[in-house]
Amino acid sequence: MPGYLLNLHYSKPAAAISASGLFVDDNPSAPERSKVWYSMGAGWPAVAPTHDQVMEASNLLRKIPPQPIPDNPHNGQESFVCSLGDDIYVRMAADGSWGRLWPMWPEGMKMTLEYTVVFGRPNTPDHGGATLASPFVFLEPHHGSGIHSPRSVFSHRATDAGPDGSFIFYLGRLSQNGIGQKGQGHPHQPSRHSTYSFNVGANVYFTENNVQHQFSYGHDPNMGVKG
Repeated sequence: MPGYLLNLHYSKPAAAISASGLFVDDNPSAPERSKVWYSMGAGWPAVAPTHDQVMEASNLLRKIPPQPIPDNPHNGQESFVCSLGDDIYVRMAADGSWGRLWPMWPEGMKMTLEYTVVFGRPNTPDHGGATLASPFVFLEPHHGSGIHSPRSVFSHRATDAGPDGSFIFYLGRLSQNGIGQKGQGHPHQPSRHSTYSFNVGANVYFTENNVQHQFSYGHDPNMGVKG
């Protein structure tokens, strides 16, 4: 199944009063773009993820073409659209304002990151009869009787960055936008197109000279899901 990655960059504020709380906006001329979806193609990651964090370089510079898709296009085109069965990832990476600290943090510096994703349904006419808040379901046996129920909240604290210095998280495989529909093996409905909004947030903890600084970032893209 296709895999898609939402790439987000975060900057180091000059001071607390200058912090906007937002990820970096998209710059179409940048070699690695923020607030865009990348199609990851076949073979990535090399090892299928079993946990929240993916410890494998994304090599986004090699993913153009095809052009990444802005999650909030300014030219009136449709928002990012994917399908049930696709894999969804979120990548968060420090931009050059931090001194390009990867792949190795200099002595006395360390960065950890805590991410949260919360899904919801905007008031749109394309619900297709479905009213669930999320296109994801719980699939692990340890979720007990909650297995196959909608999963609307994701969170994880990463104490170590991946090999390229970024933090990549696997949300899972899109499997449900109708009660029991795909999570329990029911067929797709090709005519259905559901639109989801979700808030992506990050708490970044940056230690420099034994002093810890904390900054927070957020973004709220839309995602259309077919099937």
